[in-house]
Amino acid sequence: EISERAGPLVEPCGPLVDELLARIGREAGVEVTVAALRAAVAEDAASEAAKDSVVIGVLLALRGLDDVVSDTDLLSACRKLPAQSPAMRQFARFLESVDDDCEEGDGTDDEIRGAAAA
Repeated sequence: EISERAGPLVEPCGPLVDELLARIGREAGVEVTVAALRAAVAEDAASEAAKDSVVIGVLLALRGLDDVVSDTDLLSACRKLPAQSPAMRQFARFLESVDDDCEEGDGTDDEIRGAAAA
């Protein structure tokens, strides 16, 4: 799974990402990151589903950085993408549901992992 492969690569960058987001603003920084990830895979010859899997997998890895990238900022950034694929819309719904579940004290990533693999 992409998020599991990206996690060990993203994790050591956590303090740097945290510092950069603190300097430029978390919401704006996450928006730039999401847009850059999408742009980075846009020219690849892979299918749109594969491209979405890569983007969502890396976003899940970034989400795994404790207290660095919030679900709220990820959700806002994903909604601002000019083109929303079904997988990205499902990822946004997942982030919304996690936000709701956090208020209730529960929530898992299983639902979105299936969407990213689709």
